[in-house]
Amino acid sequence: MSHHATVPFNVHTLLSVSELNSYARALLELSFPLLWIRGEVSNLKQYPSGHWYFLLKDNDAQVRCVMFRHKINV
Repeated sequence: MSHHATVPFNVHTLLSVSELNSYARALLELSFPLLWIRGEVSNLKQYPSGHWYFLLKDNDAQVRCVMFRHKINV
C-alpha cells in the first residue's frame, strides 16, 4: 500500500485482516508525528518471549500496549 494512496474501498468492500492492518498502520503513521505520551503504566506482564504487555492510562482512558523484545533496552 502506498502511503499516498486513497483508500480504494467502500462499505461493500471485503478486506483481508492484513489489508486492514496495512491501512490502519499507514493512517496512524501519516496522521501522528513521533510523539511522547504521559500516563501511568499498569498491569505490566513480561512474557518468556521477551515482550512486555501493559496498560497506559490516565484518569479518563486507557490504551493496551506492547513493547517488543527488540525495542527493550534494560
